[in-house]
Amino acid sequence: PPPPQHQQRLESDADAVRITTLHRAKGLEFGVVLAPFLWTSAGVEWSCARYHDADGTLVLDAGCRDGPPADGARRFKANRDRAHVEALAEECRLTYVAVTRAQHRGVLWWAPTKANRPLAGLTETLLRFAQDDQVGALPDAQLRDERLAEVARRGAPHLAFSRVTGADGSATVPTSRGQAATPLRRGPVPSAVPRDWIRASYSRLKALHEPADVEIGERLVVDEPDPRAQTDADAPPPPPAPERGGGLDREVLLSGVAGGATFGTVVHAVLEHVDFSADDLRDRIAAELARWSARHLLTLDDPGRVVDALVAAVHTPLGLPGGPLTRTGSTALRLADVAPADRLDEVAFELGVAGGSASRPGSAVSVAAIADVVATHLPAGDPLEAWPQRLGAELGGVAWRGYLAGFIDLVVRSGDGYLVIDHKTNTLGPPGQPLQYGHYTPSRLADAMVEEHYPLQALGYLVALHRQLRLRLGAAYEPDRHLAGVAYLFLRGMGGPDTPITADGVCGVFTWRPPTALVVALDELLDRGAR
Repeated sequence: PPPPQHQQRLESDADAVRITTLHRAKGLEFGVVLAPFLWTSAGVEWSCARYHDADGTLVLDAGCRDGPPADGARRFKANRDRAHVEALAEECRLTYVAVTRAQHRGVLWWAPTKANRPLAGLTETLLRFAQDDQVGALPDAQLRDERLAEVARRGAPHLAFSRVTGADGSATVPTSRGQAATPLRRGPVPSAVPRDWIRASYSRLKALHEPADVEIGERLVVDEPDPRAQTDADAPPPPPAPERGGGLDREVLLSGVAGGATFGTVVHAVLEHVDFSADDLRDRIAAELARWSARHLLTLDDPGRVVDALVAAVHTPLGLPGGPLTRTGSTALRLADVAPADRLDEVAFELGVAGGSASRPGSAVSVAAIADVVATHLPAGDPLEAWPQRLGAELGGVAWRGYLAGFIDLVVRSGDGYLVIDHKTNTLGPPGQPLQYGHYTPSRLADAMVEEHYPLQALGYLVALHRQLRLRLGAAYEPDRHLAGVAYLFLRGMGGPDTPITADGVCGVFTWRPPTALVVALDELLDRGAR
C-alpha cells in the first residue's frame, strides 16, 4: 500500500486570539492584527515636563520658577512642548510597531476624538502622511475622508479604508481605481459551533468532564498542583502512613521543600538542559537551577538542597538489577548512564484523532472507548489493573475529534529499546509532616498514577512514540522490541544509589510496560475514530 500522507499540524496549543500590548509585541509577527485603540492615547502629565536635554539626560521639570515669573513660565512651556514632541514620537513609534506586526492583514480603527488627539499616534501618522506637514487642528469630516482616501491611494493596492456608517456595522470601502464603492456586511454567525473538534491534551481531557470549563474554553489543569491552592473540599484524602523497614522511614532530600507548578516547571527545565553524564554534574545543575529560578521568579530557601536532590535522582537506578531496565550485566539503568546522543528532550507530538482536520461529526473518540481497550488488553496482576474501570467511571463521558497533542519530557534509547520518561515533583506525603521514602514505594506510586489518571497521559506518549518509530525505522520497526514502556520518576522519592528498594522496585520510580497489543489497539482507535 502507498505510504500514509503526513500533514503539517499546528505548532502550538496557544489561544487562537491573543491580546497583548504594543510593547510586548515588538519583534513578534502575527497572521492577522487588529488594533482598535491606536486613535487613543494615555496622555501626558501637564503639571510637569518629562523630556531629554541636548545631552540625552532625562529631565523632569516640575515647573519650579527660580527667576522672574515670566521667564519661568516661558521656560516651563518650552520644556513642556519638548515633552509633548517626545511623547508624540513614542506614540508614532508604537503605531509603527502595530502596523508592521501583521503578516497577512492588519485592521486599524480611528475616530476623531479631540480629547485624545494631542498624542494619538495613528492620527498623526495618517493625516501627516496625507498632507506632508505637521497636523494642527483636526480637519472637518469631508476633508478627513479626502485625506484618508489619499492615504489609501498612495498605498494601493495594499491599503484601503472603510467608513462605518450605521449601527448594524455596515460600511463602504472606497477603491483606489475609481471603481464603485463596495458595501460590506457582517457575515452570518453559524447557529452551532462543533465543541467536540478540539486540539486536546492530557490536561484538557481531564478538564473536559466539567461542563463549565467547556463553555469558557480550556482550563489548565496543573500536572503537579500546588497544595496551597487547594481548598478543603477539593483536597485529596490524606495518604496512609508510610511503609516501614529497609530505610523506608528515612526522610527524603526534598522533605520540607515547597512544591507547586512553578517549582515543577523549574525542575523540568533544569533536567532538560543538563547533560546527565557530565563529570561536573553538580555544578551544571546548580547553574541551571539559578538560571531558571531567576527566569520564573522562584525563590528557594535552600537551593543547595535542591541541587543535591537532583544529583541524587540522576544517580538513582530506574529498575531492579536484571530487570527490563538493566543496562549491562546486572547493573540497572540510571539517568547518569544516558549520553546526550541517546536522549531526546521535550519531544512535541500532535496526533490526528478520528481523521484530524478531515474528521467528521459522529467520529469522535470517547474516553470510555479508550478505557474499554485498556481493560481488554491489560493482563491480570498488572499494577494498574484497576485503573480502566475508574477511568471509564470518571472521564468516560469525554469525547473528541481533531488532535491529541503534548510534550514528552524525555525519550531515552537503551540498547534496542526506547523508554518514555516523565518527571514528577508531586508531594505524596501528608501536609506538614516530613516526607519519607515510604511515601514513594512503587505500590504508593501506582495509587498516585491512578488518582491523577497519569496512565492516560502515558498511553498517549506511547502511541506518539509508536507512530514516530514506525515512521523513522520503517520495516525494521518491531514494537515488542523497540517500545520499552514508560518510567514516571517521582523525583522527591529518588535518593541516589542508597534509595530503598522493595520487592516491587525502587522508591520514587514507577515503571510500566503495557502490552504492545494495547498500544497498537489504541493507535488504531485514535486513528479511525468511532464507526
